[in-house]
Amino acid sequence: MTMKNVLLAASFAYLWFSLPLTANPECLYDASHDFAYNCTKEYPENLPRSERDPAKPFPAKYLFGFPIASPIGIPACAIMTSNGISWAANAGYDVLTYKTVRSRQFNGHPLPNIFLLESPENPLIGSSDKVTTMPQDTIFEADQITMANSMGIPSLSLEWVLQDIAKARVSLLSGQVLIVSIMGSQSDERTLEQDFAFLARAVVDAGAHIVEANLSCPNLHSPLSTYKDHEAVTAITQAICMAVPNVPVVLKVGFYDSIEQMKEVFKAAAAANAQGICGINSIASEVFDVAGNPAFGNTRKIAGVSGNGIRPLAYDFVVQARRIIDEERLNLTLLATGGVMKPEHFDLFLKAGADIVLSATGAMWNPNLAIQYHKQKR
Repeated sequence: MTMKNVLLAASFAYLWFSLPLTANPECLYDASHDFAYNCTKEYPENLPRSERDPAKPFPAKYLFGFPIASPIGIPACAIMTSNGISWAANAGYDVLTYKTVRSRQFNGHPLPNIFLLESPENPLIGSSDKVTTMPQDTIFEADQITMANSMGIPSLSLEWVLQDIAKARVSLLSGQVLIVSIMGSQSDERTLEQDFAFLARAVVDAGAHIVEANLSCPNLHSPLSTYKDHEAVTAITQAICMAVPNVPVVLKVGFYDSIEQMKEVFKAAAAANAQGICGINSIASEVFDVAGNPAFGNTRKIAGVSGNGIRPLAYDFVVQARRIIDEERLNLTLLATGGVMKPEHFDLFLKAGADIVLSATGAMWNPNLAIQYHKQKR
């Protein structure tokens, strides 16, 4: 898919036909329960574990000066609280991102929160494309899954979350780093920028090596999606960097409307002292059920689409991001995510120019994914 076609597609709302996701023993997130249940549940002891000896020296790579055993990990997603991070640290992932944190508790949207989607042959080509419903008894291949989520970025009480971040930090092995994703909100007490700064200080004190500002959820903090607004990006980044001046700051972004817009934001981010860009976030899309009704209800027509169906968009993002970073000589590390479903997808994105590659949907559905990648590299 060319960048021109992708950019044209990105301006439309997309229709996806869906199948409700029920609890599946192959999925680490139990979609029959809410986020509060999932973020505190214990992971089965029989899940696959990496054969790596944590006491054995590894060929070190570096992320913002931190030694890492490998350039692969998991981005902020629903499984990444301390129990999920403890599992991931033993399953071959070395760059681990704690689920997006809010300063105030938000329980998230009511169930259902997740639907499986049938990936189109040519994803996100145009608004008239329709994807046929998958029968309830369809057998899914883990690496073919495309899904939509409508959770609303739930976050438990900040007191609980900060204690859980500390717990996650303790679970890391040598050669691993903890990124904590934060999302500020405007209130009577703090401005948007002040809330981002407040959260950055809090999560660093709790144990974060790196702070990630989530600017690309479906929520709108400004007339544009925040990650597309170079002035908002500048203000938020400056506030965070002033709050935690010695801590690397990464910005989580989505797909851009144009290369020019992308370049303007990247330049603003680097000028404001951000050290990394992570993209892409899930793609905001309209999700319909087989009867043509909004799958999550009339008040939640838009949801985030992730997994196999967005990989072409994510790949194009990485190619263009690397070109901009190099041509503009920006001091930005590129973390890639979006549609990493197979072991070979890590290398696909690394060869395209990513410094770090992260998998969310792939990791949730295939507990062996990182282990399989490391075995292929031997």
